[in-house]
Amino acid sequence: MKTMWISCLLQLIIISGTIAFADNSIILDKPFETVALDIVKAMKNRKTERNYTNQIISQQHLSTLLWAAYGINRQDGKHTVPTAYGKDYIKIYVIYNEKSYKYIPEKNLLQFIQSNVATSMASTQGWVGKSRCVVVIVADVNAFPFYVGAKEEKIRLANLTAGCIAQNVYLISAALHIGTCLVAGVNETGCRKALKLNDTDIPLIVMPLGYLNSK
Repeated sequence: MKTMWISCLLQLIIISGTIAFADNSIILDKPFETVALDIVKAMKNRKTERNYTNQIISQQHLSTLLWAAYGINRQDGKHTVPTAYGKDYIKIYVIYNEKSYKYIPEKNLLQFIQSNVATSMASTQGWVGKSRCVVVIVADVNAFPFYVGAKEEKIRLANLTAGCIAQNVYLISAALHIGTCLVAGVNETGCRKALKLNDTDIPLIVMPLGYLNSK
């Protein structure tokens, strides 16, 4: 029993209230339950921002942003956005503090992929590399029902969901005073390398995140 406990402890390193596994995966802080900004004010404040400070997004802010993007909001495991046929064909990836992760919403976990990853790898737009945190919305075309035959139709449906995700990120970012931008200039080769995507994974949208410079 003692050996088992020691083994478990060695697998976990507690850092600033968050839990990091030995493989660098991270159990994120709990998302904010409430944010002091109503939905109408958030819509009024929603806008594209491309200039950020060099400060890394806090893990609680990132946790809240990812939950809004594609988190679980019901006991039946459904998400904060609609999906066609109720299927789980969206994957959310993050390049954060020079590491890449896959977001696991069921566990509020960032599953470590690899280190030494630059945010600039995600996009063909050079300014994206100035952000220290980038969210990449990816579609797994293999996760659709068999009767959705054409790949183009699968991507069309995935883009509908990705649009809902992007708007959620915009609104929660406005509420948290964080800047973001919907970037369609995806570097597919760079994303595949940075995120170790499967052949059936299609990167759809890149969204850099950053704290805003005071004006």
